[in-house]
Amino acid sequence: SIKGAPMTIQPLQRPHPPLWDPTSNPERVTWVAENGFHTFFGFSLTGPEVIAAGVARYKATQAGGGPNVIQPVGHEAMLGATRHVYVDDTDEAAMAIARDAYSDFDLNFRTRPNLGVQAKSRRGDFETAIGWGGIYAGSPDTVRAKIQQFIDDTQINYFAGTFAFGSLTTEQVLKSIGLYAKEVMPHLRQTQTVA
Repeated sequence: SIKGAPMTIQPLQRPHPPLWDPTSNPERVTWVAENGFHTFFGFSLTGPEVIAAGVARYKATQAGGGPNVIQPVGHEAMLGATRHVYVDDTDEAAMAIARDAYSDFDLNFRTRPNLGVQAKSRRGDFETAIGWGGIYAGSPDTVRAKIQQFIDDTQINYFAGTFAFGSLTTEQVLKSIGLYAKEVMPHLRQTQTVA
């Protein structure tokens, strides 16, 4: 309740929608698990091994066993991560388009008002991001194999692709999403989470 502000529309979910708390901090992962939150593991230069360690720590923690549980347990914990994704007909086309778009994204990410351009990105340039697994670009077969390997290596059960980034046009984003929805997503194997 809020004094002086009548709430005529009440939330559908009671007591509240499922809560998420993204983190890669090992101590925070324990708190997140104890309180029954879903979580997203880090994005900036966070390779699969760091995410796998966070997932293992979450699973090893007594889910919902904290002293002041915020979100009651009774649901499967969603343990997620996100990566930039660009799917095109061929690996060559996807890599060329994604390289340009990601380079623009990285430049924009490093640019801050009144600070100029930072020399180095927390995510790395395109080649660096490809190397640590921050972006998956290629044909549907290539992207499917890379995402499946990422899921298998990290044991996440929630993958979120970032499809619109940098200078990608609306048409390029929609083509990528369409190929992903039709030729990648239906073929990814599900993982089992024990929380």
